[in-house]
Amino acid sequence: AELSYMSFGDFAQKKRACASGHGDGFAYYLWGVALRRAQDGQYEGCNFGQAIDADILEGASGELLEQLRQSGGWGELRQAQVFIGCRNALTPCHYDLVHNVYVQVKGWKRF
Repeated sequence: AELSYMSFGDFAQKKRACASGHGDGFAYYLWGVALRRAQDGQYEGCNFGQAIDADILEGASGELLEQLRQSGGWGELRQAQVFIGCRNALTPCHYDLVHNVYVQVKGWKRF
């Protein structure tokens, strides 16, 4: 695997090229922190812009996360991350130290 920094627009362009069969042979995978709780207890946006920040905290996504947090007896939200993979992407075996909410937008994932 190779780490490559690029804008989201460049990432999206490469994903579209791969999906149409005109990619460069790499399976691109995006990871980014959308929100993080700062030391003062407030949330700070990190990578995806104010609209995503507001949706996570105040929109339908925020309400759903709060319902899940309460029903699971979890603590306060500390960080929201976004992962975008492609067909046949492989994530190495790992153990997360915090609770996670997984959302599959399209396709399937085997755990």
